[in-house]
Amino acid sequence: MRKDTAHHFLRAALIAKNQDKPDRPTNSGKTAYQIGGEVLKLIRSYGTAGRGTATVEPAGAPVPAHCAAAQLLPLWPGRGSPGRP
Repeated sequence: MRKDTAHHFLRAALIAKNQDKPDRPTNSGKTAYQIGGEVLKLIRSYGTAGRGTATVEPAGAPVPAHCAAAQLLPLWPGRGSPGRP
């Protein structure tokens, strides 16, 4: 994964970097990325009876302005896609 792509996912708390060794340098060949635990729970809930109650706790970091519009879209549209009736 390229660094310039990964930072978007890191800022949105969708992935975590170097959970096994947080002090590992960014330029290390052993840098590892993983899906965040809360996001993984949410993904696994897709298609289950509890999917409507699944939520992701805020990561604590401020949401960048360019991500604010994404928060308005329904997580499980149910009827069509966002922007369609």
